Amino acid sequence: MIILLVFLAVSNVFPQTSQTKEPETKAVKILKNNFITKLSDALSFSLGRTDVLTIPIFQNNKDLGSAYGIMPAAVFKSSNDENPIKAVIAPSYQRSEKLGDEFSYRHYLFIEKGELAMVRFSKAEGPRKEAVFWYYSDSFSGKNGTLDIYAFDYLDPKYSFYGYGPDTKDSFGENYVLDNRGLRAAASMSLFGKMKAELRSAYFEKRIKDGPFGSASTFFSRYPADFSQSSQRKKFFLNGISFFLDTTDHPFLPKIGNFLSFSADISATPLSSHSYALYKAQVKKYYNFFSGRQVTAVRYEMEWISGGGNVPFYQLPSLGESSGLRA
Repeated sequence: MIILLVFLAVSNVFPQTSQTKEPETKAVKILKNNFITKLSDALSFSLGRTDVLTIPIFQNNKDLGSAYGIMPAAVFKSSNDENPIKAVIAPSYQRSEKLGDEFSYRHYLFIEKGELAMVRFSKAEGPRKEAVFWYYSDSFSGKNGTLDIYAFDYLDPKYSFYGYGPDTKDSFGENYVLDNRGLRAAASMSLFGKMKAELRSAYFEKRIKDGPFGSASTFFSRYPADFSQSSQRKKFFLNGISFFLDTTDHPFLPKIGNFLSFSADISATPLSSHSYALYKAQVKKYYNFFSGRQVTAVRYEMEWISGGGNVPFYQLPSLGESSGLRA
């Protein structure tokens, strides 16, 4: 989200005069004329090949409450039309309703066209911290192959657990902090036509802690068995494969077409604390009505687990959001 904001700001505040301008859509006009964009424009300037952008932060989360802050971003440009941005440095400060002061630092390196590296660090007064490294290339093993490497170590207090099954209620929800660290690598390649395959491996260690907010009770007092199992650090070594068939007209904002995927991830002892297999199937179909002004998406999604009788709740299939119902 942050890098998308930077790209939008670069294109809107500091347009490239050598490029032919495309007609502005209604959505782009709304984006350029809203309060946050205008405020960012007023606080942004150029120094040679460096654009300094000031992006206000206003956000709200159902668990973490409201937050506000500011993110100055330095965009270092190059003379290469194929790779116009060399790097982006974006420190930030925000004040959160429930986590207090939070400081972050982001550094993006645009190595070549389609090749990106990123590091991100953040620390809040409350139980929240993050250290992330990410590398992505869209030219791995041929023109259509991709490579994605992600290393992480974080404490995240935004999660809630509501119990199991369809009879749970909002009042059953208890907040918890997820402590997660590990490494993930994935490589994809084209098979034929629009069909792609992805191979991936991931090693991570997880545990939970009682959350800092929520009801008057604690996670431990309401779900003692789940807390007893999940508060101990567990190891997970997953190897997986996915198959994708994508006939949509756009990778991020499709108007028409189909997307089908099937994936399987296997965890096995002794490298993992638990042995199980997690399967996912998804079908999306996009319908385009009224000359592109109306898009309707229909999605079918299924997840199921095999051999997971003693797997911690945070690794089980979920219905809805990541902190929603567990099956």
